[in-house]
Amino acid sequence: MQQDNQSDMVASIETPRLLLHRPTQGDVRTLSHLWRNEQVQQFMGGVLSQQDAEARMIGILHQWKESNAGLWAIHEREKGNLIGLCGFGRFASETEIIYKLFPVAWGHGYATEAAAASLEYGFRTLQLDRIIGVTQEANQKSQSVLKKLGMRYRCTVWKWEAAQHVYELNRSVWLTEQKLS
Repeated sequence: MQQDNQSDMVASIETPRLLLHRPTQGDVRTLSHLWRNEQVQQFMGGVLSQQDAEARMIGILHQWKESNAGLWAIHEREKGNLIGLCGFGRFASETEIIYKLFPVAWGHGYATEAAAASLEYGFRTLQLDRIIGVTQEANQKSQSVLKKLGMRYRCTVWKWEAAQHVYELNRSVWLTEQKLS
């Protein structure tokens, strides 16, 4: 991980195939299209207006200014393509792992790779004790990602007019699994 010279915050994370960095104002227009895409939003409450989608991205930029965490912009290292977002948000009072990729990037393992790097940042750098993942019951692919990350099913809640599965991973379990791999 590369450190930002101005703070202890991680400015970017490199994985074998991806580069995750704090989004910039220049990323707002492109990444706001994630909320405008019907496929991406299928299990996430539906498509937003351009104005609301850009407001979400502006909120993500502000989140980084207020804390040492947020959603990173994800680029394919080889091609440089901006393919989505991954990192942390809040669900109720808990830290949630979030990933949102453009459909062209689906099926390549990028969500799992980016989320694994985010979990490492959360557990090692932020010293979080627990991170959750929330996905609609009908979203089998997202549930698969959470399971690959070592997250375990905790419960089902009703939110956003659908059943949501909540998964969790504790730092102690994550550290143990890291030592075994």
